[in-house]
Amino acid sequence: MRALADTLRILLLVAAVAFLAAGDGSAALKSVLVLTPALCARAARAPAGFDLAFTAALAVEAIGTGTGAYQWIGWGDSTSHLVIPFLCAPIAYHLLSRVGAAPSPDGARDGRAFAAAGLVTAMAVLALGTLWELVEWASDSALGTDYSQGYLDTLTDLLADTIAATLGGLLVAAWLRARLRRGVAAERPESPPHDPTSRRLSAAVVVCAATREREPVLRACIRSLGEGTQTPDEILVVIDGNPALEASVAGWLPGTVRLLRSDGGGISASRNIGLSAARSEIVAFVDDDALVDREWLSRMLDQFELHDDLVGVGGAVEPYWDGDRRWLPDELLWVVGCTYAGHRRDSGPIRNPIGCNMAFRRRELVDAGGFAPDFGKRGGALTTCDETELGLRIERLFGPGRIRSAPAARVRHVIPGSRIGWKQLTLRCVSEGLAKRRLRRIYGDGALSAERTYARRLVTHAAPRLFLLGVARGDRRSVLGAGAILLSLAVTAGAYAAGSLVAEQPRPPRAAAAR
Repeated sequence: MRALADTLRILLLVAAVAFLAAGDGSAALKSVLVLTPALCARAARAPAGFDLAFTAALAVEAIGTGTGAYQWIGWGDSTSHLVIPFLCAPIAYHLLSRVGAAPSPDGARDGRAFAAAGLVTAMAVLALGTLWELVEWASDSALGTDYSQGYLDTLTDLLADTIAATLGGLLVAAWLRARLRRGVAAERPESPPHDPTSRRLSAAVVVCAATREREPVLRACIRSLGEGTQTPDEILVVIDGNPALEASVAGWLPGTVRLLRSDGGGISASRNIGLSAARSEIVAFVDDDALVDREWLSRMLDQFELHDDLVGVGGAVEPYWDGDRRWLPDELLWVVGCTYAGHRRDSGPIRNPIGCNMAFRRRELVDAGGFAPDFGKRGGALTTCDETELGLRIERLFGPGRIRSAPAARVRHVIPGSRIGWKQLTLRCVSEGLAKRRLRRIYGDGALSAERTYARRLVTHAAPRLFLLGVARGDRRSVLGAGAILLSLAVTAGAYAAGSLVAEQPRPPRAAAAR
């Protein structure tokens, strides 16, 4: 549809040249004036369907005026003043929401937001219609054209513009309301309410910890696991290479929770130790600085009980800011281990879960080899993407679609202000680029298709939107957020390129999980 809309824009330009060559300067100018909003819709990357319809209506307006068809069809001009502003409304809303002048689709959550979006859109469309009439009057006065055709025609056009703008605003409000309803429905569990008389799958939860600084949050994490509507059959806490933390945790850990020790091999090795010790059918993994919702485990189990062929489930990770988030935009929340703008928000297949909130069938995870220590975080080493590697390995072994997103299974990830800084962002992107290059060596070009789509979205949408929003509002954080996105892309790409120079035999990692 985008290509067809571009063809119409080219035809408008050709029409302007043809009218000019035929000596009809008025028709040529009208074609140029009509082409301007068509080009604006293209530059704003309006939704393809509306872009095509809007450009087609503009083309009819230009041809109708230039050929004199509107003189034969008395209602043609009034009809165009009803159709064009109405089709302009979704495009106007798209632009207004991008610069922050109207509630965004994700931010519109109630009737007030729907009404505000519709009202702002209607006012903007009406303002554009009024501007169009002023341009026609100015052209008639300065160039001798006959676009306005008198006061009565102008008043009739403005009345049609008002009706169309109102209907367009109502359309935007109705669309936002329907979109919210679809989103709420997507977040509901796909399975019917669990029958309390039937047996649920048994579940173990593994929590890995390594530093004493996060011990208070670890304590809150264990408490949240015991307060859920579905309590785990096993809770296993793995301490990685920190005897002091192990001794401290042993002093307050409930007797029903098992305390295990890892030798400092990093997060993946610790997870494998928890996997080896667990005996339940499902093994879930939560970071030591995350707090689970009351229905978290129940929502995880719903997915496994509904889909018999499912191997893994990934839940939503919401940031809990324990400090100033500064300039960090939603598109870069993956840097601090949270669900980011661009990640799947509804229930459905995903390549891999976010490591802070995931669960697997124990037998299948053991058969797959567990987590790969070579990719997992360990100390200050630039290693990461163990859950990405695991997701690709599961797809290779069991086939596609074996891991699903469960947005209703939420955890809150505690993010201190110390985790947000230019140095932290740079180091995280370096490790990401190096890891993704290794994954491409092992699993081929298709392994990084999600990253390519995400990078295009950052370049074409996220960074420009934040920059324009920052300039329009005088918001320094938005401008810095756009800069952070561009820096992340540059550093990650540089690290990826540097990783290409390292000779490494492409082979799937072999993890240390016991069978």
